[in-house]
Amino acid sequence: IGPLMTPMRLSAERWGSVPRTYIECLQDRTVTLPMQRRMQELSPGTRRITLDSDHSPMFCMPEALADALEAAADQSPG
Repeated sequence: IGPLMTPMRLSAERWGSVPRTYIECLQDRTVTLPMQRRMQELSPGTRRITLDSDHSPMFCMPEALADALEAAADQSPG
C-alpha cells in the first residue's frame, strides 16, 4: 500500500519531457469520452489518437489499434 500512499511530485522537466499518446475510444462505455478527455487534460502535451472503438480496441479492431500505436511510435523522438 506504500506506493499508493506516497505523494507524487511531477515537474515539467521530468514528467513533462516524456512523450505521451492517448488512444481515446469513442464508443467506450466504461471510461466515457468526457472522462477520457479530462484524463488527457491532466497530462498537457499528450497527443491524441481517436478510434471508433469500445473499451477494448485490442479485441474489436486490433489492426487499427496496431496502426495507431505504430504511428505514435514513429512520431516519438528518439
